[in-house]
Amino acid sequence: MITNLTAGLVLGLSAGLQPGPLAALVVRAAVQGGFAAGARAAFAPLLSDGPIILVAVLLLRPMRGYGTVLSALALCGAAYCLWLAWETWRLGNMPSVRGPAPADSLREAVLVNLLNPNPYLFWLTVGGAWLGRGGGAEGAAFVAAFMSGIIGTKLAMAWMAARTRTAGGGTAPPWIARLLAVALVIFALQILVTAVQGARG
Repeated sequence: MITNLTAGLVLGLSAGLQPGPLAALVVRAAVQGGFAAGARAAFAPLLSDGPIILVAVLLLRPMRGYGTVLSALALCGAAYCLWLAWETWRLGNMPSVRGPAPADSLREAVLVNLLNPNPYLFWLTVGGAWLGRGGGAEGAAFVAAFMSGIIGTKLAMAWMAARTRTAGGGTAPPWIARLLAVALVIFALQILVTAVQGARG
């Protein structure tokens, strides 16, 4: 049990610190709508990873040629990231009075996670292997520790991003929106590479 808890926490912290579409959305929500908006986006894995685990472990793993399914998913995810990049680019100064509605940041973050092939790959490989070790309690401990790690790091990102907004008197510098937009484009291209590699495989 302790081993599963430790592994889940370490892997969760590692996943949370990695740059990606979810991290970019957490930062964008925090600088646009404050820490609360960023925190809502940070909790996206609680809603998205349950279905992802079920699809990855129960449906995709037994399926031959599941790379094609992941490639199609990756294409949708890349397109959504590009749309988010355009919307982020248009944010400009991101005044606090124009922050997202309470459900918007969470909904966008959940959708990004569901359309990103990387969580599926994680639960197909490393995460799935740990879920298969021991009984149900050990698997649940791994998932709980993983969620604590990844959400904790995203909350820290949201807090740090919200501080830039507070320091600016409620308005984030325009270059933050531009930087986040460029980052989302890069992540979209990375997801496209995953799609091409999956199709070839």
